[in-house]
Amino acid sequence: MPYSTALTAVDDTTVLGTDYSSGSNTDMETATFNSGDVTTTVTYMISKDTTIEDLETFTLTLALSGATDTAMFATVISPTATTVYILDCTGT
Repeated sequence: MPYSTALTAVDDTTVLGTDYSSGSNTDMETATFNSGDVTTTVTYMISKDTTIEDLETFTLTLALSGATDTAMFATVISPTATTVYILDCTGT
């Protein structure tokens, strides 16, 4: 039985919809784990812009409290959040 929970993006120096986007173009995506899975993939697209900028960051946090199946038991091993770095190489 799949287990789904929220994955929330929080802007540090980025702007959602300008510097990156999620599939739903909101700050929250759903991370779904099938029975026995220890990893899953959620896609965020980095926007191509023409402005050379300093290093930009946003943070992704996995929240077990948003689980769709409360009968499932899961353990998240630290860290439950990670920082994503966006580095403009050419500005194009």
